[in-house]
Order: sequence, then structure tokens, then C-alpha cells
Amino acid sequence: MMKKLLTGLAIVAAGVLCAQENAIANGSFEQIAKKQKSDSYIMGQVRGGWDFGKGPIAKFPESWVTNHGKIKSRVVTIGENGEEKENVTDGKNSMHFVGERFAIYNSKRLRPGKYKLSFKYKGSGRLTFASYNYYDDAKKKTHNLGPRPLVSVLAKDQWQTYSGEVTIGKWNPTINRSLIAINGNRVDVYIDEISLIPVDVD
Repeated sequence: MMKKLLTGLAIVAAGVLCAQENAIANGSFEQIAKKQKSDSYIMGQVRGGWDFGKGPIAKFPESWVTNHGKIKSRVVTIGENGEEKENVTDGKNSMHFVGERFAIYNSKRLRPGKYKLSFKYKGSGRLTFASYNYYDDAKKKTHNLGPRPLVSVLAKDQWQTYSGEVTIGKWNPTINRSLIAINGNRVDVYIDEISLIPVDVD
């Protein structure tokens, strides 16, 4: 009886270790926020060249923040506007970006360390994943050390998967938190299923 119990506990523990939590919030864009375009932040993004589509409502995935861009963004949802599964790889949503350039970041804070990054993408243009890195001085004032590129890929017509280990925030010992960002250049690209799994994190 005891042997069976110990074996069962070992299996559960192994399952917990294998199913590590995604350090990216809403990596498959399933939760969507809706804001009036009269919102001051949205208005600022639109004036800078961001196109959220027609109508008075701007739709964008929760936990993702538009930083800047001359771009048209669209939440792709299976079953809406004739969309079928070919433009989505996980769940019912993906993101589609068309234009000259854009930058978005995920609002979930990351600790310095090594992570396994994976994501799916298709279309055209270059995508660069980067980290935004911060530290607090003795007076608790926050300093931004700027972006640090992690990986850059060129999109193709068919869905591709990137998977590899990245190091975030370890190049400067003062860094105590980071954010992950996506930059696009001359793109017509779909993105889905972003995952960032801790490997060796402080």
C-alpha cells in the first residue's frame, strides 16, 4: 500500500514539474480587452499611427500593451468575419499585424534568468522578441536600461514554430525585473501560442 502511495506521489510531482507555468500572460490571446477609442491612451496610439480598425471600440488582448507603431492590428477569431482555423493555431484567437512597424509588450513582470521561449508565426516581415529591463536604485527610483534583443525571425507563408532558450536580464547584475516585448518591421504577420517557461530563474 505504502509503495503504491509513494509511486502515485512521484507521478504527481513529476506532472507538476513538467507542467510549469507560462511566464507570459495571455500568450494565446484568448482574453480580449475592449476600450473606447476616446480613451486618452488609445487616442495617443492612434495619433502615432496605430489603426485598431473600424468602429468606436479598440480590441486588443488583455495583458498586452501597445507601445508604438504605424500598423493595423486585428484580433483574429475563428467564426468571425469568415475566419477559419488556418489563421489560428491554439484556442480561438490569434493576432494579425499589417504595416510598417510596431512594438507591444506583455505586462507580466519577469525575474532575471533563463527561459524557454516558443511561439508560432506566419506571413511576411521580421519579428524581434526583446526584453525591457529595469532596476531600482538606493532611493527606490526605477531606471529603464532599454530593450535587449532575444531572437529575430523572418516570417514565411506557412505557420512556423520558434523554440529556443533565451537569457533575460542577466547581462547586468542590477536588473531586478524585465518585460518581454515584440517588435515588427514591414510585416503582414500572424502570431499565436507564445510561451515562456522558466528554466533557471533567480
